[in-house]
Amino acid sequence: MKKFSRMMLVSSLSLTLMLTSGVTAAFATSDVAPTPTAQSTITNVADGDITTMNAREQFVKDTLYFYNNKWGNRYNVLVFNTQLGYERSFHGVKESAIVSYGSINYYVWVFENGTFRNKGDGGWINWAFLGNFTRNGSYVQFYNR
Repeated sequence: MKKFSRMMLVSSLSLTLMLTSGVTAAFATSDVAPTPTAQSTITNVADGDITTMNAREQFVKDTLYFYNNKWGNRYNVLVFNTQLGYERSFHGVKESAIVSYGSINYYVWVFENGTFRNKGDGGWINWAFLGNFTRNGSYVQFYNR
């Protein structure tokens, strides 16, 4: 399968096929709005950079939802930029992976419970998580779902 360098709209099936085939791409859907944190991160950059940041943000979200759906909404999922510092303690890890958006790598963890502290920048372009959790700034406590 060919690597894609443009942002595109894909169905869940296409996303599944592309990720399992090792294709790296930016995936976009129109149903997820940017968060205020992510939006403020990109307000002072050039138009081309905003498009890139929005595509990167969408890639992180799509990766999060892909792994959540893959595991049937049964576990916590966290996607995190490998270039940033962190502390973690996860229990019952079901899957861990590294996925790429261009030259930027992201860790993906699917797990039962634990803690995570982001020591770097926030925003959708750097991290995303879902499941059963409480959050206090950059510290997240995850509970069994």
